[in-house]
Amino acid sequence: GEESSSKPSETPIAPAGTPVRKTSMLVIGATGTLGRQVVRRALDEGYDVRCLVRPRQNPADFLRDWGATTVSADLTKPETLPPAFVGIHTIVDASTARPEEDSYAI
Repeated sequence: GEESSSKPSETPIAPAGTPVRKTSMLVIGATGTLGRQVVRRALDEGYDVRCLVRPRQNPADFLRDWGATTVSADLTKPETLPPAFVGIHTIVDASTARPEEDSYAI
């Protein structure tokens, strides 16, 4: 039979039992005022930081310059989120709605 649960476009998930490093951190809202301070401090303390950024957001270059990695996802589209969490031990949510956005949608 044909496997319907797996789509070729999906990011492969780490196999069960893959160890997650305690230093792996995902920061949501990393380009914001608070988020960028969290990223900077975590990098300074030796954490491996991944930043969840909006797909349309280009100014995340400074995060990569600091040594963080970035992954695109949209908090209003939950189906875009799972790949961002693979291999992550700690999540810091510093996200906020922009003034022009409906905070309840986020």
